[in-house]
Amino acid sequence: MQPNLKTNFLVLILFLLNASVASAQYKQYLKDESNPTIYINGSNGVERIQVVDEKPKKILLDRTYYWYKSNSVLSTLGGIDGKMLHGNYTRFFLNNNLKEKGYYKQGLKEGEWKEWFNTGKLNKIAHWKKGLLWGTSIYYDEAGNVLKKETYTKGNLKIKKVAKNKTKSAKTPISKESKNKITKKKKDIPKVVSKKPLVKNPDDSTKKKTLTDKVMPPVKKPNPNP
Repeated sequence: MQPNLKTNFLVLILFLLNASVASAQYKQYLKDESNPTIYINGSNGVERIQVVDEKPKKILLDRTYYWYKSNSVLSTLGGIDGKMLHGNYTRFFLNNNLKEKGYYKQGLKEGEWKEWFNTGKLNKIAHWKKGLLWGTSIYYDEAGNVLKKETYTKGNLKIKKVAKNKTKSAKTPISKESKNKITKKKKDIPKVVSKKPLVKNPDDSTKKKTLTDKVMPPVKKPNPNP
């Protein structure tokens, strides 16, 4: 083997070794749960994120990526210009209650995500796959009742079910004293007697005066002394 060929062969081997080591380090970096954890204090609460100083090998133009820069979590459709979010994500209300919790994989939402009301009651459960809604999403009200269910495939809504409100308000028991008060009040209410209008008998209607009923004028007597 000629010297030039030996040199080229050694360079090729070193290049492949370096590439394999870098790839292994990248994969290990993404799997490592001890990624740097950052706390962001905002006006609406606190965010706890994990980031890596890497970028995805392939950027998908139809996916929304989340990344960290200037003490803020930013999102961009089809691009990243900062430290990529990778790992657990948690957001808190100002009262320290959980607001949102999920997982990022190479800047994209992955797996189950949950959201809460500031009272601590569950608000929403959604499932993601490579940055797209995939599976069943359930929405709740603050009383814990299911409002609706949505089923997604590759980010497209397939099935939507709105729950009918069948919940009944709990009836409070009425004490004996309150029952007695109610009965007394009912007794005190005066009965209203409806007065029916008197209907005149058609037979009692005024009759028309006949000729005999008319008053005759007085008869003049003749004067005896003409």
